[in-house]
Amino acid sequence: MAGEQMHEDLISSIRAELAQSADEKTKASNARFFKEGINCYGVKAAIVLRVADKHYGQIKRTSRKFLNM
Repeated sequence: MAGEQMHEDLISSIRAELAQSADEKTKASNARFFKEGINCYGVKAAIVLRVADKHYGQIKRTSRKFLNM
């Protein structure tokens, strides 16, 4: 389905943008902050918010069916 592919492309684009913004220094800092083992990606909250704002319009129009993959 073309719509499903569009949703997958949107999700892939967001994940790639977040992965590109990852920083090893931030990852190490966050790992030291939490005593229990967490899966930290090394992306600062400000960057996550910027990416979210950038893609919000597209996500809002997206069916929940595809976002709950």
